[in-house]
Amino acid sequence: MDFNERLYFIAVVPPPDIGDEIMALKRYFSEKYRSHQALRSPPHITLHMPFRWKAKNDEKLFSNLEGVAGTLMAFDIGVKDFGCFEPRVVFMGVEPSPLLQSLHGEVQSAMRKMQVFNAAYKEQAFHPHLTLAFRDLKKPMFYQAWEEFREKEIRYRFRAEGVDLLRHDGKIWHPFRRFFFGANVG
Repeated sequence: MDFNERLYFIAVVPPPDIGDEIMALKRYFSEKYRSHQALRSPPHITLHMPFRWKAKNDEKLFSNLEGVAGTLMAFDIGVKDFGCFEPRVVFMGVEPSPLLQSLHGEVQSAMRKMQVFNAAYKEQAFHPHLTLAFRDLKKPMFYQAWEEFREKEIRYRFRAEGVDLLRHDGKIWHPFRRFFFGANVG
């Protein structure tokens, strides 16, 4: 990676109490099903996939994300049960939310204006979720894990208070900066 470039992605990160419980589930998947990749990031709902960004343009990125967040108000997000993208991904589902859909659209629009594109992601519909296991989850392990979790119920509710920018340090993702909702409202 060019030292003048950073690797970021944009997400909603749940509060620490819920995040800790979700991390415990990620560790369970790592230990029992040998899927370790999900441990490289905190629990999150992705709004924009990873992208490279020149460090000299950070203020432009920050300003745009402040602009998006500043026009929106905090809202509740419901996490409900488990789902999968066969044959590699197991996740916690996120309840449908017009406000989350709108936030996703606003983030995507801001990124397009800054000419940040991800062609593969562009073609996918927004399906908010919190990943527990993916990429390195082998097919046989996926089917065992899905058999274990498909009928399990789980419920969380948290207040989304901003948009989170996460930065990669070369090994793992870290929450880097939060842009709080409502700064420019009222």
